[in-house]
Amino acid sequence: LGSAWRALGSERERLDAHERDLIKRALDKHRGVLARVAAELDVARSSLQSRMQTLGIKADG
Repeated sequence: LGSAWRALGSERERLDAHERDLIKRALDKHRGVLARVAAELDVARSSLQSRMQTLGIKADG
């Protein structure tokens, strides 16, 4: 069971890194305008803000 938990944790880290990269690229593209970033990523603005906070991404880049 321990190795399964480690594998899940590792997969979560990879997913977080990918998600962080997508959000940062969209932030750069839209010059930090969260409404546009949320629209591009097809998520609610509030969900984007929550995820950014979780991932440690600041709106100013």
